[in-house]
Amino acid sequence: MRRGISTPVLALLLIVVLLIGVAIGYFIPRPGAAQTVTVTGAATTVTVTAPAAGGLPSEIPFGVIVSRSGTWASSGLQSEVIAKIAENDINEFMKSIGQNVRFKFYFEDDETNPSLTLQRAQSLAAKGIKVIFGSLTSKQTKSLAEFANTQKVIVMSSASTAPRERVAPPGGYLFRITAESSTPDSKALLNVLKTLGIKYVVVITIDDTYNLAVRDAFVSLAPQYGVTVLLNAVYPPDMKDFSALLDQMEAAAKPYVDKGEKVAVFDNGWQEDLTLLLTQANARKSFLLNLQWITPDTIYPADVVLKNAADLASKTRVVCVQYTAPDTPLKRRIVETVKKEIGMEPDIWALQAYDAAWVLALSTLLAGKYDADAIKAAIPYVAKMYWGVSGNTELNEKNDRKSQSEEIWAVIDNKMVLVGMYDPISDSITWYHPLGS
Repeated sequence: MRRGISTPVLALLLIVVLLIGVAIGYFIPRPGAAQTVTVTGAATTVTVTAPAAGGLPSEIPFGVIVSRSGTWASSGLQSEVIAKIAENDINEFMKSIGQNVRFKFYFEDDETNPSLTLQRAQSLAAKGIKVIFGSLTSKQTKSLAEFANTQKVIVMSSASTAPRERVAPPGGYLFRITAESSTPDSKALLNVLKTLGIKYVVVITIDDTYNLAVRDAFVSLAPQYGVTVLLNAVYPPDMKDFSALLDQMEAAAKPYVDKGEKVAVFDNGWQEDLTLLLTQANARKSFLLNLQWITPDTIYPADVVLKNAADLASKTRVVCVQYTAPDTPLKRRIVETVKKEIGMEPDIWALQAYDAAWVLALSTLLAGKYDADAIKAAIPYVAKMYWGVSGNTELNEKNDRKSQSEEIWAVIDNKMVLVGMYDPISDSITWYHPLGS
C-alpha cells in the first residue's frame, strides 16, 4: 500500500534537505495531527513542527494578471502560456506525491493599463483569492502596492525592476522575483559605449516608472564612464508621431557628428516605440540611423522590432541588455512549448512567471494553510532554496531578488545575437562577438 506524506511536511522536508544537504530520516504521522519531523545530518539535528494536515483546501486558487494587449502584450501572452505550464507542472507534482490538493489559476487581462491592473486584482480578491502573480511591469506593480499591503493579499511580480522605493515600500505583501535593474542596465550600457569609444549620447525616455528610473541612473552614472548626455527628453507612452522628438534629437547630435565625434542614441522605451522611431527616422532620411543605438531590457527579445524594422535595427546595430536564465532542460522545454503555441520565444520576465508560481505554491504548502500571513512568512525561505528556470530566486530584505547577471544582445544581420555578458560585481563585459566601431 502506498503511504503519502502530508503536504506541509513534504514541503518542509524538501526545504530542510536543501538547507543541510544531507540524508534524512522521518516518520509518517497520522492524518490530522500536528506533525513533528526530526532531520539528522553529520553535525546537525533539526526538529520542526508542521501545521496539522487538513489546513489546506482541496483547491487552492491563485490569481494571474497578464496583458493580452497594449505595450506589454508580447510578454503578457508569453507569461500566460508559461503560467499554464506551471499550473500543470505543480498539479502533476501534487498528484505524483499522492496529495488530493489542486492549484487552480484564475487569469485576468489588464491590457497593460495600471488602473485595470488594480481593478483586476480587486476582482480576484473579491473571489477570496489571496495570492496573485504575473509578468507585471513596474508601473503595473506600483498600482498594486497599497492594495497588497492594506488587503493582505500576496502579490509577486516577475517583471518589475525599477528601484523598490519607486514601486512599493520595502517588505510587506508585495514581492518581486526579479532584481532591480536600473543601475545594472545603465552600467552595462555605459560599458558598451566605453568599449566603442563613444563619448556622447542622446537620451530619450518613455514616461514609465521603470524607464524613468533607468534614465536617472544612466544620466547620473554617465560622467564616471566619460560619457556626456546631449539630450535628456521624455515622451508620453501613447506617442505615435515622433517628428518633434526626432527634431530635438538631430539638433542635439548634429554639432558633434559634424565635428567627427562618436554619438549614440539611447532609446529608453519599448519595442513599439523603437519600431516607430526607426521607421519615421528612415522616412526623413535622418543621419541618426548612422549612429549606434542602445536600449534597455524592455526591448528584448525584439520580436516586434525584427518583424517590422529588422533592416533598420541592423543598420543601427541596436544593442539591448537582458537578465539571463541558465540553459537547462527545464528552460528548453518551456521555451519550445511557448514557441510552438504562440510563435514567440519567451523573455526573461515571462520565464520568471514560472518560478513565481512555484515559489508561491511551495510557500503555500509549507505554510500549511491558505493564509496570506503564513504564506508571506514562508516565501523568503522557499525563495532562498528554490532553483528554477531562472536560477536561484533568493530575495533581499526588501522582498526583491538579490542579483542577476545580464546578457548583451545586438541586432546583427536582421536577428538578435548574444554578443556579451555583463558581470555586475566586476562592472565589466565579457565579449563573445565584436560590435565594431
